[in-house]
Amino acid sequence: MLYLAVLNGSGFKGPPLDKISLFCFGASYSVALVLNILYQYRPIRLLNILEITFALAGLFAQSWYLAWWQPPLAQQFGWFLLSSWILSTFYLYGIIHYRKIAWGIFVLPLIILLVTLAAFFPPAMDAAGNRIGGLVSNIKTLGLLHVVFLLTATVVICLGSLASFMYLLHANQLKLKLAPGKGLAMLSLEKLETVIRFCIALSFPLLSMGLLLGLYLMLKNVEKITGWTDPKIIGSSILWLAFLVLIYARYGFHLRGKQLASLTITVFALLILCLVLPHDLPQEVGK
Repeated sequence: MLYLAVLNGSGFKGPPLDKISLFCFGASYSVALVLNILYQYRPIRLLNILEITFALAGLFAQSWYLAWWQPPLAQQFGWFLLSSWILSTFYLYGIIHYRKIAWGIFVLPLIILLVTLAAFFPPAMDAAGNRIGGLVSNIKTLGLLHVVFLLTATVVICLGSLASFMYLLHANQLKLKLAPGKGLAMLSLEKLETVIRFCIALSFPLLSMGLLLGLYLMLKNVEKITGWTDPKIIGSSILWLAFLVLIYARYGFHLRGKQLASLTITVFALLILCLVLPHDLPQEVGK
């Protein structure tokens, strides 16, 4: 990016940006998770400050990494990294403004999972072996809308699954009738269910629009498609149908509580499976 080039050309003695790796911010988030767990047992203010410090360090390193390399969102590597970065901002906002809520112990494992999944997919390379940059540089208008819809749906589904995990654990804590001050501090079941329902209502149209745009773009470039039995196509279709079942169960059968939370987690698992599936579709969409 231009401002990075200016900084490097002016003799700026900042961190060696090309040396920042997934391990840097992945390790920072992992330390923050350990500190969060310790804080649940010993609510010492110092542990909370250290957690925020390591989380900020992780977010800073990840932000520099994304700005420097700009991994294309047409590949899983860039998709997982940007999704985890967005969730990291949500996490930091929550832990700073809602310190009494055990937010990090749920969000951090998901962030670490997404960063770990990104590590299993090599970054995009050109024929000369150089890394390809530009988050959306090869994506035209419709392709950009396709990416925005699906990326937003991914983040919303992740948030809905986190609220679902919290709901199930909170319901179990109430069932065990723990003494005051015992167990994890969470939002009420009513508020968590409201969050789950909101995420479901928001993510389904986003997912549907993203998939419809993707289908249109594939039909425009039908000669480049290797086959409709591509795992990505099948996985996306199953994910959409599963989401349709979730919507019908929610509004048709008025599904609530544990059943709604469990079904939301199932859809989230299908989303992750769909994202990691291999596919032979062209990486440059929206032409």
